[in-house]
Amino acid sequence: MAVQNAPKTQRGTVKDLGDWGLADMIAVAAELNILADDDGVTAVGLTKNYRNLIHPGRAARRGQKCDRATAYSAIGGMMYIIQALKP
Repeated sequence: MAVQNAPKTQRGTVKDLGDWGLADMIAVAAELNILADDDGVTAVGLTKNYRNLIHPGRAARRGQKCDRATAYSAIGGMMYIIQALKP
């Protein structure tokens, strides 16, 4: 199945799945209705943002910190994905 949001190479061909980033996967999952609503896309997007906080330089540049609250936000997004993928 072809999807509009599949990540492309500079030559315009679809990237190998192993080369997809999390943002690419979120866009395709939303298009395929795996993340069937905007709440799911938002939850997973927040997970992506908080995942980036494990890099100390990025956290310092953004003035954010990785703490228990941000970890719980990331866990919430992951739990949403798990529930969405259950048969």
